Amino acid sequence: MSLDPHIIKSYQSSQFSKASKSYDQVAHVQDVMAKQLLACLLSKLEMDSAEQLSRSNSLKHTSIFGSTLQGNDAIGPIKSSHQNMPYTSNRYVLELGAGTGICTASLLRHLAPHFSHYIVSDLSFQMMQANRCLAQVQGRAVMDACVPALKRAHLVVSNAMVQWIPNLTDHFSSIYSLLEPGCIYVCTGFGSKNLFPLYEELAQVGVSRKYQPMHSLEQIEDSATLSGLNLLRYTEWFYEQEFSSVLSLLQQIKMLGAGGSPEGIKISRKQIQALEKNWSFLSPTGQVRARWQPWLGVFQKPLAEVSNPKNK
Repeated sequence: MSLDPHIIKSYQSSQFSKASKSYDQVAHVQDVMAKQLLACLLSKLEMDSAEQLSRSNSLKHTSIFGSTLQGNDAIGPIKSSHQNMPYTSNRYVLELGAGTGICTASLLRHLAPHFSHYIVSDLSFQMMQANRCLAQVQGRAVMDACVPALKRAHLVVSNAMVQWIPNLTDHFSSIYSLLEPGCIYVCTGFGSKNLFPLYEELAQVGVSRKYQPMHSLEQIEDSATLSGLNLLRYTEWFYEQEFSSVLSLLQQIKMLGAGGSPEGIKISRKQIQALEKNWSFLSPTGQVRARWQPWLGVFQKPLAEVSNPKNK
């Protein structure tokens, strides 16, 4: 029997609230993922700029924000500062799961010339309070429950959040409803083989994990298709970390708020000792290694509305 999504969400909010003060200290892979997300957006903006500037003023072009632009409205080259650059009116950027602002700072700095409103959201009030960029947001901060009340967005982003979504199709359908036609959702998450070999090793010592929030590429593609979104790009990679012990690894997971759900990892001291003894993935110096599996996806709402049961 699956858990009620509301119970899962409440538990996750509690876990991340507890981790709000320690999150930035250990969010190394999340920081790498944020940089990949930003690089992807900047690359798209640069391509948009080059294409628009090379076209005749009479031709139209769909930009990263999906709106149809005339040549004289073209987005200029990327600049690190937005001083003296007018805001483009009525463009909304929504960052889901903004947390402590690991991704927010860079996105604000680079996207500022191209939007009028930047909205951050998170399911944890404590995480929102800890967001280092809250005072700079060109828009407002809203709790996760308020996001469905938003009417539109021209760009939606999320970093290291999607893996905690129990129902991906519902999530992508909500994004579809928010996005203007032609606009994109850029997100990062963790794949189904994340933290190898932790879950394999846990099974060996008798710890089962009933709730598995990580998603495979097939699940991501199927969910995006059902929601009406097109998957434009998918990239995954591996990121290895070394720890002095298995206990240190488990402590870092806890400091990240990655408790999963009420049916998440529950482990005894005896089982931790067994893990320490039998851990198979070690560095040449005997350090405990764990391999993260981050991924980045770019999803687009088609210019023409897609009819499907989820979006009726």
